[in-house]
Amino acid sequence: MFARRNFTTPIIAVLTLSLLLTACQTAQKFVESGDYDGAIAYCVNKLRGKKNKKTELVRGLELAFSKAQARDLNTANQLAANGRPESWERINAIHRQILTRQNKIAPLLPLVSKDGYRANFEFVNIGQLETESRGKAAEYLYSRAEDLLLRADNGDRQAARDAYQMLRDLETRYYKQYKNKDQLLQDALNLGTTHILFEIENRSNKYLPRDFNDRILALNAADLNSQWRAFHFAPNSNLPVDYRVVFNIRQVDISPERVSERRYVDEKDIQDGWNYVLDERGNVKKTPPATTSKHREWSASAPRFWRYSSQRRHA
Repeated sequence: MFARRNFTTPIIAVLTLSLLLTACQTAQKFVESGDYDGAIAYCVNKLRGKKNKKTELVRGLELAFSKAQARDLNTANQLAANGRPESWERINAIHRQILTRQNKIAPLLPLVSKDGYRANFEFVNIGQLETESRGKAAEYLYSRAEDLLLRADNGDRQAARDAYQMLRDLETRYYKQYKNKDQLLQDALNLGTTHILFEIENRSNKYLPRDFNDRILALNAADLNSQWRAFHFAPNSNLPVDYRVVFNIRQVDISPERVSERRYVDEKDIQDGWNYVLDERGNVKKTPPATTSKHREWSASAPRFWRYSSQRRHA
């Protein structure tokens, strides 16, 4: 008799080794391509909630984190050293990225693999750095918006729109309330908006109904307006007008809007002449004093009528 060989154990070992190599190679590919945060996201997803953590993934996460931190801190320090105010937006974005990365790793600590390897992660006190860079980035946008509004006061409408966008960025990315931001936003909106007056002129030499203009002007201004364009339908001495749109009526055609027809018959008895009154012998009957008797002749009339009515409108 031949002994039955158990192939299950070797197969499981091969599959386990294959998965380990695949995980290691995938994380390594992220690192080699410079996508350190991609490698971190991959390793964290594989390690989260696992009791027996694979050493390859623990080492891969440690390496990717170290390289990402070194790259970002070096870039932020170089930008700060340049001393250019416009760099603070980029610096703050880097600081926020570091903060997000550290918050992603923190729940896994202490991180020890099933083989006893303990990963080392050097965290940076990024909160203070992020607060400083956020304040300087906001100050840059606010100061830049003030300069643009000075140009807008001299008629540069595009400068007002750029200032408006910078103040919106300050509000959404850094501080909801900041100095005199709300007033500057309103100023930028007023200076950047194009005002258009819409008028109607009748040059058709025809009389138009009183409500004709009202019907045309019954447009919804909200449907025409946009962020930087406002339509007005009545002159306002307190409002400067940038453009005047005139709706010229040169020709008016009158056409029936609705024609109705009604048919009916009107019956009535009408006198249709006269005739002699005869006696029982068929002779003309005479009444004293020797006059002949007459009587009126009536006939029924039933003419047919067609009545048309129409309503007309100006076109």
